[in-house]
Amino acid sequence: MRAKFFKDGAFLLAAEFVSRLLAFSVSFVLARRVGLDALAVLTLAQSIVAYATVAGDAGLGTEAVRRIASGEKYRGVVQQTARLQVAFALVASIVVVPLAMLQTNSLVAIGIAVMPVLVAASATYVLQGRLDAKGLAISRVLGNTTVGVSGISMALMGLPLWAIASSYSLGAFVSMVFVNNRAGIGAAEIFGRVPWQVLGSGGSKYLALATYTIILHGYSSCLIIMAQNFGGSSLLVDVALATRVLLLLVIPSQLLGSLLLPRYSRAVVSLPRLCGHMMSALLVGGLITLFVHLFAGWFVPLMFGQEAIGSVGTVEMISVQVPLSLASTVLVTFFLASGRFKTVAFTYAAALCAQLSLGYFLRDSPSNMFVVALVLSEWIFVLLLLLSLLLSVPGRAPKSAEVRVTARV
Repeated sequence: MRAKFFKDGAFLLAAEFVSRLLAFSVSFVLARRVGLDALAVLTLAQSIVAYATVAGDAGLGTEAVRRIASGEKYRGVVQQTARLQVAFALVASIVVVPLAMLQTNSLVAIGIAVMPVLVAASATYVLQGRLDAKGLAISRVLGNTTVGVSGISMALMGLPLWAIASSYSLGAFVSMVFVNNRAGIGAAEIFGRVPWQVLGSGGSKYLALATYTIILHGYSSCLIIMAQNFGGSSLLVDVALATRVLLLLVIPSQLLGSLLLPRYSRAVVSLPRLCGHMMSALLVGGLITLFVHLFAGWFVPLMFGQEAIGSVGTVEMISVQVPLSLASTVLVTFFLASGRFKTVAFTYAAALCAQLSLGYFLRDSPSNMFVVALVLSEWIFVLLLLLSLLLSVPGRAPKSAEVRVTARV
């Protein structure tokens, strides 16, 4: 099992880096040909429209992974999960797409408007539950290659920003088609009568999951939204560029969660093993941060042009969050696998409030200090998770005490 874990991890990590760079090539070309302002507008629009994506997921994808990993038949899980997710995504999109257009003063949100529905219709959780790392890797490479080729082509043709943004929707469509075909899922499972009764039978659990996913995205996106509303265009550009780079830096964190969730859901996780995973995550994250501080002055202008040289300090500062992000991923995955959704939602809410307060306090600071709001809030988040973990362990538990993680349907 350990050999498969590292094999899957290496496979997914390589595929994710390649595919992300292909997708990010649109950002690089956009920054050089149109300007950093256009990149900032696209980043802001994606952050806002992504609220519809997470509202569409509503935590149902996480629960679906746990159910499939525990042996439940996948077709029934897909019918319940996908139909609810598509319905939620449609409703949420009607709300957030106009908001994105207002915040950006552009039509760029139109190009990515269908992404939440496409993501909701993609049964990625089936591949995760089956531990199909190869399938997940191929889907990401195919989708992001489509984004890179179509986005760069449209940028070079001089098409408007909303058309270039549509490359992300096209990539999501290609990924959805591949995932559903590999999972053996057809349109009959995805579309049909929405099983609202599922929500009634597990009301508190699904409400906690939905709250968790929405708060999580609020925590992830509020920095750039604050930059748009608290600061000027310079702050927005710097924060948008830094968060763009951060998306590359936290790839290991995202993959770690995908690999650990099905394993934590079907196994007994000892506290020493959990701590070992967390320490390893901190070490890997520390190496990533060190790399950024050594080479950001070289790779930031290389990716985004010489105009981006002023954002190097902001990128260096925001990279301090990476080790904390990796460590928190281990803890969050543990709590999700054990069904403690309310704990995660409450902790994220506390960290979100901290980030909002710090962002408001630092609103007049230079961009490299403004992003400290994210770093400090991540520290608070990790400490709260550790406190929750310690409080969940009986006081007289032996050193080798084990916490059983059960899959709950």
